[in-house]
Amino acid sequence: MTTARPIPSARRRGHALAGMAFACALILLAACGGGGGGGGDAAFKLRLATTNETAAPITVTLAADEVPGEPQTLESCKAALFEFDIPADPGTWTVSIDDEVAIDSTQLDPNLIDKNLIGGLRVNEDGSFEMTEEIQPGALISPPAASGICL
Repeated sequence: MTTARPIPSARRRGHALAGMAFACALILLAACGGGGGGGGDAAFKLRLATTNETAAPITVTLAADEVPGEPQTLESCKAALFEFDIPADPGTWTVSIDDEVAIDSTQLDPNLIDKNLIGGLRVNEDGSFEMTEEIQPGALISPPAASGICL
């Protein structure tokens, strides 16, 4: 009488399942932000999809508690995704386009103060700006499409 040998692929399935479980755990950890809990040093992020339809470059700056951060330049007729650090503790911050306030944290929903945020901003040909996506909680946002700008 012969004994049945396990099918070779059945042995590998256990490793594959363990690998998938580990990958799912990593994805869940990344989506939920992981540990870190507490401590006031951690900053949140503002990811801002920005489009410049003007004939000149623009400067986008986030100022936290009236202290301006590193200015980001966006060339004429271009689009980019900017990422800014915002205070972890409830402070005030503004996003300025060429020194004119475009977003003021004091005008946002108070429930957005201690979260990663996403939004969209377009600077029109005449220099005026408008929110293309309202500021909302989130960490993932697609970069804006550069096609069709300044045709």
